[in-house]
Parts: sequence; C-alpha cells; structure tokens
Amino acid sequence: MFSRQEASQLIKEFWTVFGKYMLPVPSAEGGSVNWINYKTGVKNIRFHMQADESNATVAIELDHKDPELRESAIQKFRLSNDELQQLPGIWGWEKAEEKDTDLFITRLSSVHIIRKTDWPQMITFLKSAIVALDMFWVNNKDIFES
Repeated sequence: MFSRQEASQLIKEFWTVFGKYMLPVPSAEGGSVNWINYKTGVKNIRFHMQADESNATVAIELDHKDPELRESAIQKFRLSNDELQQLPGIWGWEKAEEKDTDLFITRLSSVHIIRKTDWPQMITFLKSAIVALDMFWVNNKDIFES
C-alpha cells in the first residue's frame, strides 16, 4: 500500500507523463494546446479529464448556474448528438449533483492511477478522447458561443 504522499507523487507523475506525451500533439486547428487544462473559450463549458483509483474519464462539463442556460447548452449538444456519438468510447449524460453540473462523459473502468502498468491504457484512452473532443469543438464551437 502507498502512503498518501507516495500516492500523491504518483498522481502528479502520471499527469506530468501525460502532459509530456501530449506536448507534440497539435490541436485540430494546428496550434499548440494545453491538453490537461483545455480551454473551450466558452464560459461555463469546459473539458475535464480525471484519473483515480477506479477509472479514467473525459467529460464535457456544463456548469451554468442558471438552469435555463444550462438546459439551453445541453439542447445544443443534443442537436450535435450524431457527431458526439462518433467520438471514441461510450459517451452519455450524467448529473454531478454535488457540483450542480451536467456532464457528457466517457469512462475507462478497472484502471488505477497508482498502478503504472495501467498508465499506457489510460494515456491511450485519454488521448483519443480529448483529441476527438478537440476536433468536435473546432467544428462546433460557434454553436455554443451564442
């Protein structure tokens, strides 16, 4: 078993490794991008990656405080459902009650961020999902800016 400090160090190391792996990967527009802290440029819509003791996830987070604005954003995403379902992985809607946030999320289960042997699978999953999400966003961002 790992101490909290050792586990924290391994988590930090994972994201450092992932960041270095993604550094040469250009955005769909051809420029550089901070993949770990991906900025959509649209307030209250963000892309979020997470890895923990049971899974890795990539999500579109909608955290509009106004329920009507959040529902409007959800409807815009649902209009793009055919394109969203082409993204790698199995995507679906979830509600994060504790944060009052709606998520369009994909998950890789049965992996553990502390197990370095899981890292290649996690990195492959995260990379394919976030790169595809970036392509989707480049093609559809204007829909969400209004």
